Amino acid sequence: MHSLARATQDDRGATAILVAASMVVLVGFAALVIDIGAGLNERRQDQTAADVAVMAGALELAGTEDDIIAQVKDIANKNVRATISNADWLACTNPLMDSYGPDFSALTDSSGNSYPCISAANNGYLQVKIPVQTIDTTFGRILGINQLTTDAFAIADVAPTEGGGILPFGLTSESTAGLQCLRTGPPGNVVPPCDTAPPQTGNFFIVDSPLFGNDEMGIDDIGTTRRCSGLNQSRYSTNLALGLDHFVEIHGTNPLRPDECDEILPPNQLWVQPGDGFAIEPGLISNSTYAGLPSRLQQGTNPKRSIRDGAVSLNLDNRPLWDYLRGGGSECNASKFNASNTALQKQANMSTCLQSGNPTFDSTIKYSPRLVQVPRFEEATWPTGTGLRTILTFEGVFLHGLYFNCDGTTCGVEFYPGEDVTELCEGAGPFNCKTISVTQVTSFLIPAANIPAGTFPNNGPSGSLNVAEAKLWR
Repeated sequence: MHSLARATQDDRGATAILVAASMVVLVGFAALVIDIGAGLNERRQDQTAADVAVMAGALELAGTEDDIIAQVKDIANKNVRATISNADWLACTNPLMDSYGPDFSALTDSSGNSYPCISAANNGYLQVKIPVQTIDTTFGRILGINQLTTDAFAIADVAPTEGGGILPFGLTSESTAGLQCLRTGPPGNVVPPCDTAPPQTGNFFIVDSPLFGNDEMGIDDIGTTRRCSGLNQSRYSTNLALGLDHFVEIHGTNPLRPDECDEILPPNQLWVQPGDGFAIEPGLISNSTYAGLPSRLQQGTNPKRSIRDGAVSLNLDNRPLWDYLRGGGSECNASKFNASNTALQKQANMSTCLQSGNPTFDSTIKYSPRLVQVPRFEEATWPTGTGLRTILTFEGVFLHGLYFNCDGTTCGVEFYPGEDVTELCEGAGPFNCKTISVTQVTSFLIPAANIPAGTFPNNGPSGSLNVAEAKLWR
């Protein structure tokens, strides 16, 4: 009897020990799950930091290595739990630097410090690896696990955007909101505002820039061919269709740098040239293609309007600026742009609306091939003949009126977007249409405050204008 009672008591004691031991293990694993959850949250936060830092750094690829390093470190620290010191960046190792295709090299700052976890490839890639982050466990210590470590990396590719960089037009320092003359030709200035803004003798508002092509100073995959000198019509046409194929920036505090193929990028001066030898039709309206894209006003999915160039039909974007207008007070009221207004009345009303400072535009305006960026120069005048002009800032303009075959008195054809879809032709009937030549181009200068946020995502954070946008590659 006593033996049986003692055995039962022994069994109960053994069970209690097993239950207690099991509880320790179960509680330990449960606690470890909590710590692992915290670690996974840290990992997600680190990955976010890597993603946004590499995107921001990629937009600085046109600048110095100091610029890129500073931008990556700043953006990373704004997105991680614990601040990453410069010592952490310098001690960071990246054994997988060359495991993903592009040939990466660690960036080096002006003091000679190398950053293996901030590396770039010369064809438009940037890789960022967040230095190892440690998390002290709370419950994992029960199982002897005192810390968890995480890291993350991301690669950004600076890829070309349709429409690319700035167009080879320019504004002077005195250009104001509203209708502006972008280009005029030697036959004479017929249609406002070009009639009141005559060019300097021998210069017709032509901005000339070389093509850097596929090398480390341009964007590797934009598909342009290097053309650096001479009055090259093909170069100018490509710039009209695609925008400049390399980085440019505002003057700022950097020394003046002309836009030449053998100069250090990014340039902050552009050449302006006489109009002779620079026909505007090929890159602006023709049926030609440039690096796989059509001419400027044949791009996009907007409704098109046909115009005859001799026997050839050209289908050009026909969506006007006021079609994107969504408000802005009495000066921007929709009634000012309905069918009861003529093309010239709508144009004048749109200029007044822009000058009021109140217009708001639909975000889809960013898909219009007519909405482009052009440099505003520090100078108030254009030079006589060839000369350099220094970039003050970049402005958003909406290409508007096209004026063909002007002779100083009249123009053969005037094309305003938003008008009837019937075919335009100078001549007697579709089989006798004249060959057309663009004499004048006008645009609406839109104040930066009125352009929807994100419309020009290729703006770099340090005043540079890229022909591309950064995209996560891995």
